[in-house]
Amino acid sequence: MPKRSRTAVATERTGRGPRVLFVSHEASRTGAPVMFLHFLRWLKDNTDLDFEILLLAGGPLADDFAAVAPLTHIEALGTSARSYLEGGLAKAGLPKLGDRLKVSRSRQAVDHLRCFDALYLNSTTSAVALRILPEIPPVVVSHVHELDAAFRYWFPENDRRAMLDHTTRFVSCAGAVAVNLIGGWRIPRDTIATHYEFIVPPAPTAGSAAKVRADLGIPESATIIGGAGSVIWRKGPDLFLQLAATVRRLRPDLDAHFVWVGGASDEKVPTRVDAQRMGIDDRVHFVGEVAKPDDIYGIYDVFALTSREDPYPLVMLESASLGVPVVSFANGGAVEFAGRPEAAERRAIVVPYLDVEAMAEALIPLVENEGERRALGRRGQRHVLANHTTEVAAPALYQELRSALSGAPTTRRSLAPLPPRERRLASAGPDRPVGSAGPVSKTRSPFVAPAEQSSMSFSKPAPLDDSTDSTAGPDDFAGPLPQ
Repeated sequence: MPKRSRTAVATERTGRGPRVLFVSHEASRTGAPVMFLHFLRWLKDNTDLDFEILLLAGGPLADDFAAVAPLTHIEALGTSARSYLEGGLAKAGLPKLGDRLKVSRSRQAVDHLRCFDALYLNSTTSAVALRILPEIPPVVVSHVHELDAAFRYWFPENDRRAMLDHTTRFVSCAGAVAVNLIGGWRIPRDTIATHYEFIVPPAPTAGSAAKVRADLGIPESATIIGGAGSVIWRKGPDLFLQLAATVRRLRPDLDAHFVWVGGASDEKVPTRVDAQRMGIDDRVHFVGEVAKPDDIYGIYDVFALTSREDPYPLVMLESASLGVPVVSFANGGAVEFAGRPEAAERRAIVVPYLDVEAMAEALIPLVENEGERRALGRRGQRHVLANHTTEVAAPALYQELRSALSGAPTTRRSLAPLPPRERRLASAGPDRPVGSAGPVSKTRSPFVAPAEQSSMSFSKPAPLDDSTDSTAGPDDFAGPLPQ
């Protein structure tokens, strides 16, 4: 049966507002789930929405989600034995069968989630909910936190098509994300609103810096270059190592240490071996996932964003909120955060994409010049506190949801049952959930999806028609743009 937390039962309430089902793809300590949790907590405390949460995979924040609203936790994307079986079928050349089993199993676990006025999908990975819920509400809001590589190559085709077919309002987390939706996926610009990511600013414990440095074996006099994120290719931990090696090569006299916060994933990156072979293992510290990284952020002197692709990373905002200056590759939302390129006005330093030498050359003057470092940090800090905190940004995102709900049709689209054979296969086994199942409705929205292609295909999207402007920039679509 679907997991329904005891904490969730204790927090159930009868709301007077619209009924909304919020979907999170997981409960990890990563950007999209963390920001989503901030938003849901704000909604609980400040609105009359009657809402529930569907969690498609677990994680360390699962109990935090359950404390906010009634929670249904299934392992549609998780690590259960069934999930491994379904993934194994795909690897064995039977992807359609594996997908059908996953969808049918998941549908039975969510059959009680009915009669909602709106469905709010947080991240593209949550789009599988459109294929497993018993009915699709009249309003579907898709909050996209991904740029093109993630959207195209790691987003299963069936889920991507369902999102493009059924979404009635897109929310992009940065202008670069909106540009990709418009230019790459034919999404009409008047259906997209941009709402930048927001945070609860970290609060390092007073006097904690000396202990953190001692625990990491970093001298009190050393400068600390920070990094953060899951240890995966997209976040560039390998580039962080190259940066450390380049700084040492350019300035061997500089006492600089490099500290990375963030856990490993299924994508193994042998950071320790590489650091040893590069001769920098005494200067690089990968501390892993930390439940409350505030004290570590508090020792950073400069934050290096080495991501290959990052729409508008929370770790950038969290570091900047503490007055830590940011240096980034030109990789998406960091360009928008930096603002004007002039040295006296920019809020961050942006260097050419994957130019590690240029990043090192930008970092070294900041390390050596405390005045320049503090001035850049203050500009970034003011911008974050004025535009990117929950108190400032959550009300606007809530109004976006209410706008999507106003005047919406009331028809809910139901799903038809699966063929008997798939239904029997999915329900076999001692841990089978109860409920019914069925394939996705054929009802389509006005959005036009690109031509069919494999989720790992590197072909370009279908050509744009004359009504779509592929040169759209961050100022060309709806939604607030921080100044």
